[in-house]
Amino acid sequence: MIVGLVLLGATLLVMVAIGAVYGLSQLSRSSVPDYAVGRCVVQNGTSADLADCDQPGAFEIISEVDTREECPDQAQPAIEVPGSPVRVFCLAPAGEAGADPGTGESPAPEAPATAPPADEEPGE
Repeated sequence: MIVGLVLLGATLLVMVAIGAVYGLSQLSRSSVPDYAVGRCVVQNGTSADLADCDQPGAFEIISEVDTREECPDQAQPAIEVPGSPVRVFCLAPAGEAGADPGTGESPAPEAPATAPPADEEPGE
């Protein structure tokens, strides 16, 4: 009888501990915004809040990489989300139309369209 109560108590203690670890992991996970390529953020103190891309001071998430050094433009900010593994989101000022999300570079400008020369007949 006593052995049964001890086993029941130990089982309940283990279940409570597992529940606490799971609950804390969910709390920490839910506090991180849903960062994704193509979304925009604004700085809020030492964190980045999701925002509309047309908001003043907004930055667009242009890529997700493994390390900060992999971001295409080291002069621009990045978001580092701790965890296992660490998630790094490279940023560029929002509204830089045409930036390639893979490289963050703008495409080369197109050559201006020109009209073909009119056919001229000799003597005109």
